[in-house]
Amino acid sequence: MEIKIFQDFDFTDFWDDDEYALEDYVEAPPADDLIVAIEAELGYKLPAAYIELMKLHNGGIPVKNCFPTKKPTSWADDHVAITGIMGIGRKNPIPCAVAWGVSL
Repeated sequence: MEIKIFQDFDFTDFWDDDEYALEDYVEAPPADDLIVAIEAELGYKLPAAYIELMKLHNGGIPVKNCFPTKKPTSWADDHVAITGIMGIGRKNPIPCAVAWGVSL
């Protein structure tokens, strides 16, 4: 796979690959046919950056999981937290897909 979007990003120590993350977030790298099928089921194309990231590491929990903000959020006064990034696949149901009635 040719890395385009993240070619200058060092992923060393980016992912927290503990047992919980591996069980609840990480899936096998997605094949192109799976991506096409999931996009068809969702009714929209997934962002190219998300697809490339998931082909590098399909889901997980970032080690640095807080992103600073200038305005208060519902989470905190100065940041949002990224609790996890779901991979592309069918191992774990995506909560929003379940809520929307989409069967992935």
